[in-house]
Amino acid sequence: MKVVHCVALCAAIITASSVVAAPAQTNKAGKDDLVKLYLLSVAADRCGFAMTSRQADMIDRTTKSLAESLKLGSRGADALYSEADIEFEKQGPKACDRNGSFAKAFQETLHKITGP
Repeated sequence: MKVVHCVALCAAIITASSVVAAPAQTNKAGKDDLVKLYLLSVAADRCGFAMTSRQADMIDRTTKSLAESLKLGSRGADALYSEADIEFEKQGPKACDRNGSFAKAFQETLHKITGP
């Protein structure tokens, strides 16, 4: 399922940490959160992990809003996308193993961000 064209992976998603877009968050935390959001989209696109259209829309809106609040511009967002893409690729074939730890972390993180 094609979700968000800018998507990426970061090691933090493996730990299934939650994304909270608080207004007072630090720039570093905001960037980490944006990478996590990109990761969800990348995993859905490349591995075919399930994501409802409601979840995809929520991820897309949150991604755009967070990128705007961080004042990244297209170059900054592209750089974070590239960072996440590299991290995703580092996972190798195990990234798309539906019974693996990455798939489980994907589901846990998706539900923490978008709800059940």
